[in-house]
Amino acid sequence: MGMIIVQTSRSGEVRYPRIAEPVVRRTVRAACDRAELPSGQSGWVVDVTFVDVQAMRYYNEKYRGAAGATDVLAFVVSGSDLEEGREGFSDPTRLTLLGDIMICPQHMSEEQNELHEIALLACHGALHLLGWTHDDEGERADMDRVTEEVLSDVLPRSV
Repeated sequence: MGMIIVQTSRSGEVRYPRIAEPVVRRTVRAACDRAELPSGQSGWVVDVTFVDVQAMRYYNEKYRGAAGATDVLAFVVSGSDLEEGREGFSDPTRLTLLGDIMICPQHMSEEQNELHEIALLACHGALHLLGWTHDDEGERADMDRVTEEVLSDVLPRSV
């Protein structure tokens, strides 16, 4: 597997701890390392954007048809190599955009450790980009197990 580039940005009036961005980058890379991304590529790019409640509400309603904001959304790039059944890899110098993850820190539970929750949402979003779902209890249990493994690898022990 090639390298995994995780780009972080912010949109709107959003606040989160400064340490969140490097933790999110490590978390997304660790989640992707656990998946079997196709070989033969130079690398993968994942964009993570921290958004405010207003932006998250807009995207959730527009793309999921769900009213209100949510804590995380993941968008696989349409026509990406993963959607095409991992076929057609022939350019080992190409970086491929895997998808976008949007995290809304203001929509998280106030009772949770903020850094832990942000890392959990980043991992959850990354697993969705990689095709993981939680449509039934077995799938949810698998996602939860991998998420806990990833978080135990990337978060400081005090978090």
